[in-house]
Amino acid sequence: MKVTDGWTVPGFIHVRELGGGSSGQVFQAVDDVTGTEVAIKYLSDRLLDDGAFITRFREESRQLSLLEDPNIVDFYQYVESPPDGRAAIVMELVDGVSLRKVLATQGPTGPLGALAALSGSLLALAAAHAAGIVHRDYKPANVLVRRDGLSKVLDFGIASRAGGAPEYLAPEQWLGAPPDPAADLYAATAVFFECLTGQIPYPAQSATALETAHRSGPIPIESVPGPLRDLVARGLAKDPAARPASAAEFLGELDDAAVAAYGPAWETQGRDRLAEMTSLAAVTDWTPPSPRTSPQPTDHARPGTGAPRRPGVLIGAVVLAVIVAAAGVAWYGASAAQPGHKVGDTGKTASPPPSRRSSQPPAASPATPDELAARISKAVSEKKTASFTYRRAAGGNDAVSATGVFRFGSKAATAYDMTVWNPAGGADSSKKLRTILVGGIAYVASGGWHPAPAVRVATRRDAPHVYGSMAANTRWATSTYNVLALLHASPTVKAVPWTPANGGGVKGLSYSGVASPTKLGQEPMVGPLYDQYTDGRFRVTYTVKVGADHLPQRLDVKLQSVAIPSKQTIFHIVYSRWGRKAAITAPA
Repeated sequence: MKVTDGWTVPGFIHVRELGGGSSGQVFQAVDDVTGTEVAIKYLSDRLLDDGAFITRFREESRQLSLLEDPNIVDFYQYVESPPDGRAAIVMELVDGVSLRKVLATQGPTGPLGALAALSGSLLALAAAHAAGIVHRDYKPANVLVRRDGLSKVLDFGIASRAGGAPEYLAPEQWLGAPPDPAADLYAATAVFFECLTGQIPYPAQSATALETAHRSGPIPIESVPGPLRDLVARGLAKDPAARPASAAEFLGELDDAAVAAYGPAWETQGRDRLAEMTSLAAVTDWTPPSPRTSPQPTDHARPGTGAPRRPGVLIGAVVLAVIVAAAGVAWYGASAAQPGHKVGDTGKTASPPPSRRSSQPPAASPATPDELAARISKAVSEKKTASFTYRRAAGGNDAVSATGVFRFGSKAATAYDMTVWNPAGGADSSKKLRTILVGGIAYVASGGWHPAPAVRVATRRDAPHVYGSMAANTRWATSTYNVLALLHASPTVKAVPWTPANGGGVKGLSYSGVASPTKLGQEPMVGPLYDQYTDGRFRVTYTVKVGADHLPQRLDVKLQSVAIPSKQTIFHIVYSRWGRKAAITAPA
């Protein structure tokens, strides 16, 4: 085991081994300065002996460290120790179970669970592909499902020249084509098929038979539920050009099929299904099969290039004292959860401590959007402050990510202290900068505090104006004014029960609705967020999840073109720690 071979990543106390596979062993560890819990993967000799892989991965590591998405396991650092010939990856610890264990112990997920898993993976792949990163080895073992049903993809770029698992390998890769986004979509669809049916698409035993099946065998859609056959046929198309053009486009097709077949609450129901299966899998004894030599194509997968958060390669005894302060701390899930063992999830999607006053939603739940808005407004006005994470996923490089704290004002715009960046942006917006937003001014920490108007600015590319614009977008989307505006712009809402992550039995409700873009554009506090969608060509759908106390815990908003369904913008907001101390003032 690498930890006993004379070298460990400096600056960490190793707690226990979590498991491993052909790519290496994984350990739970703690930063000895900050106390941050992480997972450390010590790369296997198979990877270390592959010079082309090491060269490529060094180049990709910085881009991987820049990759920021709730559906991606955070990659913190790649560390090498040249004298020992060892290398390791430091990453987020995730409180969850691998999809491989879920399927092995619980069987197929069913349509809703499979759709939720594929949706999360497509969001992750879309973010990675936008940054120029190809996964190369997408498979169930590289998908972790948290206890709230959210799935997260890990091990981007970890496959060597030998390529990914052959059971999920695209036809063109058997002919020597390098991994690319289309190959990732093929692998993701193959795993989707396995979630639906409990079987891989082509269960051939020999390399020759497996290659023949992937390259020319009929797509086995007859075992797939009827409403989802087109998705499987598209994703498993033999010709890469016949597959969806991008993960984002595939995500749009998936949502259309899911809504048509299972209704607008499909994602909530699917995640609930995954959460239930994950909870059962976590307490089920299971030993992962020993790594085996799988049938492989003979000469495929020339190393590609990737695209990355901070300088990614640390050579020698450099202490990783500061990882990412706001990064999620959770259980890695490379092996089965230990019965009775639980590591608290204190990460960026953590929920507030559960209330013990009630284990059920209020007896009289709000019946109309306005009633719900009134309940939320009252609850928020009592707490006033909260932590948040925000992600805006959109076409091109029009993306925003932010994390921080806000103070809600009943008569004035919400004040923010945040770190904001554009994960898909260039040099002028991809750097994470602290930004304080008070009133109409954003103060950007870039070599000192620089004030800029908190408005949308399309013509200015200097840092204060770019970050002021992103900060304004963050406030419009994450402020609870947006939750209230969406409700006021909806004729009805549909409620389903929901159990928050780490909720301790406390139940809430998840409300889904369709809002009028025209009405949203007229709202004074959030109108600038929606004014470009008020021409009648966009459909706005949303889901807001609240606890028993009616404090928002998650908001998801989708703005989708009516004419071009794949053209869409999605907002994901997670709220936590309501009522925390947050004195936000303008910098001197």
